[in-house]
Amino acid sequence: MLMPPRCTDNDRVVTAADVGTSTPAVDTSFDDWQHVLDVDLTAPFLCAQRAARRMRAPGRGGRIVNITSVHEHAPRVGSAAYCAAKGASACWRVRRRSSSPARPG
Repeated sequence: MLMPPRCTDNDRVVTAADVGTSTPAVDTSFDDWQHVLDVDLTAPFLCAQRAARRMRAPGRGGRIVNITSVHEHAPRVGSAAYCAAKGASACWRVRRRSSSPARPG
């Protein structure tokens, strides 16, 4: 899922991870919870982080698009882990601001 270490010419990255369960939160096992967060939250974060590190090199730049879900704003019954992972998409906006070069004013 991560970009190969020798891949150096990417200026665009798109992530669209999606896995979930249809289990009420009270019945969701920790393993199921962790699996959904690993796929839907951690994997896109790691891919985007690695791409951003390459893109911030002088003269490079680029774009990272993280596709999430409407369920970050409209929870789906029986999908607590999925909705939690998609709701954490706010970190993409924070990452964008912290990865961009400083701008005056």
